[in-house]
Amino acid sequence: MQVSIHGADGETHDTIVGRPGAFSRACKAIELLKEHGVPSLNISCTVMNENAHQMDEMIQLARDLQVQSIRFLVLFSKGRGRQLNQWKIEEKLEMANKLRTLSDKNINSLKVQSGGFPSYYMIGNNAAIYGCPAGRSLMYISADGDVRACGNLDHTIGNIRDKKIMDLWHSDAMIGLRKKPSCDCPYTDICAGGCLANDYWSKMFNIDTTPIMT
Repeated sequence: MQVSIHGADGETHDTIVGRPGAFSRACKAIELLKEHGVPSLNISCTVMNENAHQMDEMIQLARDLQVQSIRFLVLFSKGRGRQLNQWKIEEKLEMANKLRTLSDKNINSLKVQSGGFPSYYMIGNNAAIYGCPAGRSLMYISADGDVRACGNLDHTIGNIRDKKIMDLWHSDAMIGLRKKPSCDCPYTDICAGGCLANDYWSKMFNIDTTPIMT
């Protein structure tokens, strides 16, 4: 289970999401999930100008909340993200290097993961799946219950108020995302494809990015 927290303190997170008290409610949600025996908890943090300086503090927050991992995601030009400054490739490389350092430093206490940044580890020959996790290990649920394969995709698969989570997870749309891409890349056997929010990969998987009207 993944909970989005975009700042190491209430002021930063609440300003980013535009909702006072959101930080404390997100932290409370993690405590409630632990009380209900959720076996694995992860914090997701979208890195932008407003919180890029808090990577170390975010890791400490993840430790304090006793989650298993923290995932830093690069800012996408989606939704309100279209109104924000996007990272240049040099900045992404710089942050990827920092994430590698943070990952190596915390390897025995907390998994530090990333998404959308340039790879900072070599792809191992024994890799099972490397690439976009949408539909494989990721399913996004919005505040109103709409379900998508990823928060960066507009296509809605259904709503948890209408269908069971496992029925949505095993829906035709999600199963379709688990097929291997067909391309000439030498890594085809171990790669699950690139980001589905990218036009190239969405066409490769025949993703319909138009939202379902409900």
